[in-house]
Amino acid sequence: MFVLWRHAESQRSRAETYLAQAARLLGELIDLNAGAAGGQSRDIDPNRKIELLRVARRDLVALADQLPDRRAYYSQLLAVDQGLSSALEVESRGDESREVLKNSLRDAREARRLFPEDARNWEFWILSRLSEYADKDGNFEEFTDLYNRAIKLAEEALVSEPGSFHLTSLIIRRQGLARRFVEAGRIDEARALLLANRRKLAEVPRDQVDSTVIVLRVSAPIFEREFGIELPPWPGRAGSLGSPEVDRLPPDAWAEAAVHALGLDDPDGPTASVPSETALKFAESLKELASLRRRRKQLDRAQQCADRLMALALRMQREGADGSYTRLLLLAYAHEQIYKNAWQDHDNPATDPARKPAIRETIVLNLRECVSADREAMEWAPGNLLARRHFQYHQRRLEDLLHPQPPSH
Repeated sequence: MFVLWRHAESQRSRAETYLAQAARLLGELIDLNAGAAGGQSRDIDPNRKIELLRVARRDLVALADQLPDRRAYYSQLLAVDQGLSSALEVESRGDESREVLKNSLRDAREARRLFPEDARNWEFWILSRLSEYADKDGNFEEFTDLYNRAIKLAEEALVSEPGSFHLTSLIIRRQGLARRFVEAGRIDEARALLLANRRKLAEVPRDQVDSTVIVLRVSAPIFEREFGIELPPWPGRAGSLGSPEVDRLPPDAWAEAAVHALGLDDPDGPTASVPSETALKFAESLKELASLRRRRKQLDRAQQCADRLMALALRMQREGADGSYTRLLLLAYAHEQIYKNAWQDHDNPATDPARKPAIRETIVLNLRECVSADREAMEWAPGNLLARRHFQYHQRRLEDLLHPQPPSH
């Protein structure tokens, strides 16, 4: 009996030690991310952050059998894995990030057996991230397998929880897979996915059409045209931006057409009360389009996206009380696309070395303009997390470009 008691005391003491350590580490992480008063996030050395996240994960896993709330455990584990994989990715340690995601996927599958609904989004996020790595590697089979699994989860989620969040996940993943099918010459499969998206968007009940649904409807024909898939014209103004005539418009006229397609000029429409939200959501589609064009080495077409973002920024100045904030973020997005285009040009082996100093100046200039617009957007909306994250990311890129440090391992 005494031996059993000593064993139980030893186990309890060990559990308390682990709990105290995990609580301390997680508390420190929360403090580092949330920051001090006013929600200001403090700077932290990237390697220190990675170290803290690794230790937090190790202690959480060690404590798994000791924690009474299994759902909370998985929630904490997901938060740590998200932070760790992102921190490694920022430091260009993609192989380590991918390994974190693979381990996290095993935990997500275990969590789904216990909490099918709660853990589904976790597994979906990991599959989506892993598919990005497969796409970068040019591993078509792995990419399609991961994407199809993510699409299946998105379909399940939309059935159990109808709404814009899961609808967006499904539409974007189908669209991404269609893009890869087009690149692989599998046009019929790409067409089937895009038609499935059309049907799903058309099925949304009228009283559930919000700014997200409108943006998805307006963006879809643009990508259909980009992929070169011949489909019947979209009905109504939502499909207007996919027409060849509108695509040939100069930036200012195109911005007016975009405002009309999004319904921002309709006082009774679902987007009239949220012009900023709608424009920024639509801007994400333009950023994705620019990225796709850079991937295809179409820098002139990618520049078109930047020009249109600039024009939309100026047009949105007239829309609503938050027009200045929206304009500033859109300007930041435009400068972001310009410096990314220039960066690709700079890194192209075929680029004349004599041009590279001028290209570098373009990169620095537009990074500075991007950071400046982000800073002003933060001043306009101090509590906005999107503006703060955008500012911090580009400020870091600018500092790394001006003051490069040797890679850390």
